[in-house]
Amino acid sequence: MTSIPSYTFRNCSIVTNLSLGANLSSLKANAFEQLGKSANASVVFAGDKPTLEASAFSATTPAKVRFLVPWNGGSKYPAWAAFLTDTAKVTPWADLSAADKETYEANFPGKMATHNPYGKVISSEDGFPAGSWICIKKAPGAVYYLR
Repeated sequence: MTSIPSYTFRNCSIVTNLSLGANLSSLKANAFEQLGKSANASVVFAGDKPTLEASAFSATTPAKVRFLVPWNGGSKYPAWAAFLTDTAKVTPWADLSAADKETYEANFPGKMATHNPYGKVISSEDGFPAGSWICIKKAPGAVYYLR
């Protein structure tokens, strides 16, 4: 699947965890309307940032929606790198207030160890709800052998 049509999961408020495949290239308007309404929601992207229409995610409570994205400095995922480093779109974690950081920890208890919060979405122009969280997926464990 490369595109999720408009209103595909509209009012499916019980959906709280989504995994979107690497081939996904676009999300249409209101594809995930009401996501996160009933509980904390996580959306995991496997590939580079797809094109999102302005209201692809119209979460009722955006502070309770977390987007987990792959990023390794921009070399493999240039669209994510461009989005994440645009401070008009995402406030980096280091620049967030103590209250914002406490809100993240309250909304997602125990998740700091498994997902690295990167920042908070400022503007919904890229399809992510303003106030939602962007996290960097931590790579699964790696084994190194030293000789």
